[in-house]
This record gives sequence, C-alpha cells and structure tokens, in this order.
Amino acid sequence: MLARLVILLYIAGPITIGLTMTNDWDVSDEEAECFYSALSDELKGYDGEFSEIIRWAPEMFKLFMRLRKDPTLSDKDRKIADHVLSYFVDPDDPMPEGRIGKWGFFDDLFLCAWTLKKLEKTYGAEVLSNNWSGEAELSKVVDETYHAGREWLSGMEETILRAAGLKPGDFKGV
Repeated sequence: MLARLVILLYIAGPITIGLTMTNDWDVSDEEAECFYSALSDELKGYDGEFSEIIRWAPEMFKLFMRLRKDPTLSDKDRKIADHVLSYFVDPDDPMPEGRIGKWGFFDDLFLCAWTLKKLEKTYGAEVLSNNWSGEAELSKVVDETYHAGREWLSGMEETILRAAGLKPGDFKGV
C-alpha cells in the first residue's frame, strides 16, 4: 500500500514526503508503468554527473519489474527484486532524489547492479538478459554501474542494502 502511495505521489509531480517505506511491493502493473513513464520523461536528456549511468534508471526499474515475476527465480530472489523496487520509489533513501536531484538515482542503480551481480551468480547472465529491454548490453551497464558505485559510494554499501531491507551478508563475494 505504501509503495502505491509513493508512486502515485511521484507521478503527480516532484513531491518530497517523509514516509518510511515498507518493502512490500503491492503496486499494479499499470501503476508501475506510469512510474516507468514518469521516470523516463524525467531523465530524458539528462546530461549531468553520471548521466551515462543515471539514464539507465527507467530500464533498470523495468528489469526488476520483470524479474519479480520471473518463475526462474526462487521466491526469495523474487522478494529481493521487490526490495529493490521499493528502494527505487522510496523518497527517503540514503540519497533522496527530491533533495539532491537526479544524482540521487545513483544509489538506486548501484543497488540494482549489486543485486544483478548476485542473481547472475545463481542464475547466469541469460536469465537476466532475457528480462532486459535496454539498448546497451546488460553486462556492460551492470559492470559500469557497479564499479562507479564502488568508487563513489565507498562505505555506503551496507547502508544502502539495509535501507532496502536486505541483509549485507547475503551479498558477500559480489
């Protein structure tokens, strides 16, 4: 329910609200598509810091919408996809877009990349690529995002995982 409220407020305009996200993803496909469209419109033409990475946010969001339904993934890993999606729409994540601008998507994308690296170890690259609709090769996008994140967000990794409701121990070795 809370994820639905945040998405509807996001679609309505850039509103900063002080809500604590739960990691229950109860958003309809239609609402998620509206969020995807709003996100695409917001980032179209963005040429600021990390623009080559941040412009992938809509496609990463769509990828996790698909992964959360992919029967190839275990229930636990589909739940991890739910956590990533909830973090994406959380207005109070560690780098809130409402306060710091589009650069605030960087932590969201780093979480996506880190999670995709974990999922790739379990399921292989093909399962992830089959759900990807971006123009660039997914492995290239993930690697660039992951390495830039490790450099620029150094020391924040556990904070980001915890804010997403994930256990840092589950991501050891990624």
